[in-house]
Amino acid sequence: MNEELTQTAKQTVYFFEEFIRRKEVETFIKKYRKHLNLPSEGLSCAEQEEQGIKQFILFLADCPKKLLDLLPVKEGNDPISIMQECASFLNKQKIDSYHIMYMLPLFLLLNKVIDTSLYLHGRDNDLLKIEHLPTSSLLPNSRSLLQPHEYAKFMSSKYPIVLYINPQVSQRQIQDFISKNWSFIEEYKDHTTHTTNLRKKSFLKQERNDYIYKNRSLPRCEIMRKVNKKFTNLETIEYGYIGKIISQEKKRRENK
Repeated sequence: MNEELTQTAKQTVYFFEEFIRRKEVETFIKKYRKHLNLPSEGLSCAEQEEQGIKQFILFLADCPKKLLDLLPVKEGNDPISIMQECASFLNKQKIDSYHIMYMLPLFLLLNKVIDTSLYLHGRDNDLLKIEHLPTSSLLPNSRSLLQPHEYAKFMSSKYPIVLYINPQVSQRQIQDFISKNWSFIEEYKDHTTHTTNLRKKSFLKQERNDYIYKNRSLPRCEIMRKVNKKFTNLETIEYGYIGKIISQEKKRRENK
């Protein structure tokens, strides 16, 4: 993950890493890779070929020949349909994030969590957005030609609480203002639809949980010994906790 990302942008990455563990997402990836004639673990590419696929997904550049040569006729003639299929799946999963819309097809093709979209759009993410309203690209005199009231409705669906900033204010003053008005923001938490149900997780603990789930067919005592030997940076895990973790991971993958 790019360390220059904001904390809120990283939340989208944390969510995506959990999202792709869900059973229905794993099933979608597995079936769609098979349909696209891709290896079960995604494409193995040289650096230049990988960059070409990123350019294709992020900027709609020409589809790399290595990928085109594999695709069935329909997708070969219209490779953009891969993004459309992923977008349709995300819509069914009620995921409203254009960053995830780029991350899913990249994961589908390369089997990697790629945060380039968040890095390129550093001034907005699924939780926060900053822009100069008078020159907004979505207001009149631009190609989108949204009227101010249309733009307000469009933005408030995702960012219902707005902070207007005069550039003369200091960072400390902004922090003080937000801190002293935080109760106002919290009033609306239960009334806001979180587009990606974001929450930060411990990468190392999740790696441990994935390892336990992957080896769930082994006897619990053997799993315990393997885990405590492999993850020495984490607290020692007890025998009785193994079953609980397996149950939690199963539910997470089934999106229950």
